[in-house]
Amino acid sequence: MENTTVEKFTKTFLPGIKSSSGSATILYDPFDLPTLDILNSIFAGSIPAVLFLNLDTTLIDKSISINMFVTQVSLTVSLREAIATSVSFQGSGDITGAF
Repeated sequence: MENTTVEKFTKTFLPGIKSSSGSATILYDPFDLPTLDILNSIFAGSIPAVLFLNLDTTLIDKSISINMFVTQVSLTVSLREAIATSVSFQGSGDITGAF
């Protein structure tokens, strides 16, 4: 949040409201049950309450989770290609986890 007054020549800032948004591509894997649960809830019209992103498959502590609302979904299906679902989301509340 900007905190500059008229008589100053340099902008100053204060900590403000945090927000989060993003997108993810979910690849269809018939053997990955947590991913199937997310895809089924998105296409059923319900909103997953928490998005859990594992940033590194070798390190369990490198993950974040966020309460989110799905804002856009796009499905891509091509012959002999992986089925991909692109999801855009808006976060609600704090992001938890570590990088």
